[in-house]
Amino acid sequence: MNKFMASYVFYTIFIFLAFLFFKSHRISKNLLDFPNSRSTHTNPVPRGAGIIFSTLSTIYASSL
Repeated sequence: MNKFMASYVFYTIFIFLAFLFFKSHRISKNLLDFPNSRSTHTNPVPRGAGIIFSTLSTIYASSL
């Protein structure tokens, strides 16, 4: 397995675990986005997941 593939696998596992932790933390603190008439989602979703994704993507891109 080359270095790129190993970093990709590590990144995928790490971002999955970060999202699981983030989701459970936000749900336990009741930090949810409740849908209104303009929303595309129909169920409440945790707020702020884009912060995790963009931060981890930047870290991954800088490691290449």
